[in-house]
Amino acid sequence: MQSLSKILSFANIFKMAAGSLTIPDKLASAVWWNDPVQDQKGGNLPDSFWIKFVEMCKRLGVNPHELAAVINNESGFNASARNFAAGPNKPPVAQGLTQFIKNTAVRGFGMSEDLWKQYYKLSAEEQLPWVEKYFQGKAKGKDAGDLYLMNFGGFKNPDGSIYASKAAQEAFKKTHPDAVFQNPNYQQKAIEQNPGLADAGGRIMPEKIRASAKRGLPAAIAQKIDAAIQATAGKPVPPFVPPSPQGSQTYAAPQPVYSPSTNVPLQDSQLGAVENTLWFQ
Repeated sequence: MQSLSKILSFANIFKMAAGSLTIPDKLASAVWWNDPVQDQKGGNLPDSFWIKFVEMCKRLGVNPHELAAVINNESGFNASARNFAAGPNKPPVAQGLTQFIKNTAVRGFGMSEDLWKQYYKLSAEEQLPWVEKYFQGKAKGKDAGDLYLMNFGGFKNPDGSIYASKAAQEAFKKTHPDAVFQNPNYQQKAIEQNPGLADAGGRIMPEKIRASAKRGLPAAIAQKIDAAIQATAGKPVPPFVPPSPQGSQTYAAPQPVYSPSTNVPLQDSQLGAVENTLWFQ
């Protein structure tokens, strides 16, 4: 297992939809992967991946470096990355380049149950159509901060936060008695499991999430993107080919991934959040 320095602490785990929704009452906060899959990550991905990545970004109308910063935060461009916050004997709660959750993939985008179970075995290139399907129609012209907010999720709280502890909620209500914070218990747990993102007042602000996506890309990834931009310059962009709900049925060998014993257990049945219709679109 890798050291704690290899944990992605800002992983995209659950997203909330506006209006009526069912949301889990635990929030996971780390993606784990192990050394055997390191050669699949980032700058070690083949040039063919980066060509398709840049073509995808052109179709989406987004700067490739901006979207790459989000994916790098989410998974380090490790297509095999899985989050096992539910426990080592439970299905993953999120997986892949952008850390899809099951309800997003299966209910939101029509992915088959079988493909969801095998999704982490797809190559990074094979996952790109699903990434594009998620960002279609809402990524154009956005920077890494806004793109990361799309993946991180949250609430449009009356104090301007996306998550607030119960103490922060009560403090705000003293001067704004009519203020309403949706699902206060869930927000409290989100704060507890993301202490590095919360301010001194117990709030996670959109600006903090935006800033976490703007720390820059590893040089190897930036160079690959620049080379792909140059290679595709002046060439027609291929049309989007929707992913097959069943997948190709030819999967790479499964990669062993480990989970930390300190994560709070989360039952798979609780994964009821549906992403991609939140306030920041």
